[in-house]
Amino acid sequence: MNRIILYLLLLSTIFVNHADGNSLVKERKEDIDFLLHKLHAVHPAFKTNQEGMAHFYNELEAIDDHSSFSMELMRVIAKIGDSHTNVLLNETEKKLPISLVNVNNDVYILQSEDGQAKKGDKILAIGAKEIDELLDELRPYISYDHEGRFQHLVNLLTIDSILQSIGIEKDEMVELKVERNGRIITLELAYKTMETINNHDEPYRWEILSYDTVNVGYFQLIHSINDSSYQQSIASFFESVKEQRIKKVILDLRHNSGGDSTVADEWINYLDVNQYLSYRVGKVDGDRKVVVKTKNKGKYKGELYILTGPGTFSSGTMFATILKDNGLGKLIGEPAGMNSNHDGEVMIIELPHSKIKVAISQHEFVRPVLDPSGNELLNVDIPITRTIGDLMNGDGQLEKALEIITAGNE
Repeated sequence: MNRIILYLLLLSTIFVNHADGNSLVKERKEDIDFLLHKLHAVHPAFKTNQEGMAHFYNELEAIDDHSSFSMELMRVIAKIGDSHTNVLLNETEKKLPISLVNVNNDVYILQSEDGQAKKGDKILAIGAKEIDELLDELRPYISYDHEGRFQHLVNLLTIDSILQSIGIEKDEMVELKVERNGRIITLELAYKTMETINNHDEPYRWEILSYDTVNVGYFQLIHSINDSSYQQSIASFFESVKEQRIKKVILDLRHNSGGDSTVADEWINYLDVNQYLSYRVGKVDGDRKVVVKTKNKGKYKGELYILTGPGTFSSGTMFATILKDNGLGKLIGEPAGMNSNHDGEVMIIELPHSKIKVAISQHEFVRPVLDPSGNELLNVDIPITRTIGDLMNGDGQLEKALEIITAGNE
């Protein structure tokens, strides 16, 4: 922590030494000072360790445009080691019209809004750089808790400003070298603004799945939004589970990137439990246990499996952790994308001159039951590792989960 503050202060000193006759340098110094002040005032790590987080600041001296200033701030802030504290990408950013997936450091196109690129194309190179080199150069710009989460963030390699920062020349078109059906093909893709890229995800949905004559309740929560529609959806789901006497339920949090953490409270109201332990907020709760009483809206007594993966983040991770720590369900799939103990509840600040927006964590969150080994990774009880075949042909990971839980061979 000490070196991050030193790094920021060094940058600030560099800027002030060049400020005479250079208003841009002066404005950047003021932006950095503003950011430092907010980090000291708000971020749990800065508040509890005044000697601080510091890292290598003189490298920022050569910044010569707004985009690179934003990216260099992104790189410095990543050194704090908090996945919630980061530079926010602008919706007007340009992005390649594809979605990527990283499976064991092999990168594939998962979705495409361009006629040239096809689902299943294996990315070999972007511009003049091979994919392995690009992944290595991306690492310093992002904070992640484990390798699985880093692999999940591969879509950052479709964003114009990030590609420029790691050496891909600025141009209207980007060349991709891909492998398709054993052949090497070169594609040229044009950028689109991020706000024009389609996102059709429903925040939540449910259905009753039948696998090998066994009915399984399936509830997928993509966005943590605890509104009346979500509450009605849960009520309808558990009513159907009760009517059909279903004994096995899957809660799918694999694509849940966070939101309102009270979605967990609403869900647990339908389980056969009167109270449960929840997260502690570092300095607010201290060592006391946080006990939440349920509203007993239902009494589901069957098996609950929580499907997680590297896309399970923020309140999604908290939801899974609460269920696991209280013995209310088993985790299946892959480890969540965020450590069970983490900083969060962000505030968004805007730097006064560059107008760059930065998210800063305000609180430290401590899981209900600490792992005696000290491990903070939210490991699963029943591991199911994704393969590229699983992703290309429907939802193979869900199919495997259904096979396991209906056979009972956990």
